[in-house]
Amino acid sequence: MIYEIIPESYKKYNLVQSNQVLGSLNYSSWFNIAKVALEINTLGIFEIVRKSSWKSDFYVSKNHQKILEFTFSWNNLLKVTSCLNEQQVVFKLVRKGYWGNKFLLLDESNNEICIILPQSKWKNFKTIYKIEEINTDFYLEKEVLYLSLIHCIVQINAMTAAVI
Repeated sequence: MIYEIIPESYKKYNLVQSNQVLGSLNYSSWFNIAKVALEINTLGIFEIVRKSSWKSDFYVSKNHQKILEFTFSWNNLLKVTSCLNEQQVVFKLVRKGYWGNKFLLLDESNNEICIILPQSKWKNFKTIYKIEEINTDFYLEKEVLYLSLIHCIVQINAMTAAVI
């Protein structure tokens, strides 16, 4: 199954499958990653909350209940922990190659779950993200996970640009 994340503006990204909008990632203002909301058509509104102003780590919550937790590492690795059930599920988001723009979502056994391919449109300075699922039965609330991963990739790219 293939999903697309299409930017509507610099503050809003839409999750699209078969020309149908499934949800959106909404920033309150440009470069403000402290106030971010996820709106999923079938599940409602989720909030992305930063753990601290000194770290890039954050979690996704609904009604003050933590659903996903994201932890950045220095070795170009992002650990994603699902907090939905009593049994925690851990994923890893890794960049394919040092300078590559392809991202892989892996499970605990390093099996590929999905591939995220950013496609930059230089004409309008927007990036469309294509998400290609390899394993379709890995997580219940995929829309929340996919939009949160795009938020991570936007943060990673912003941090990378700041270093260069």
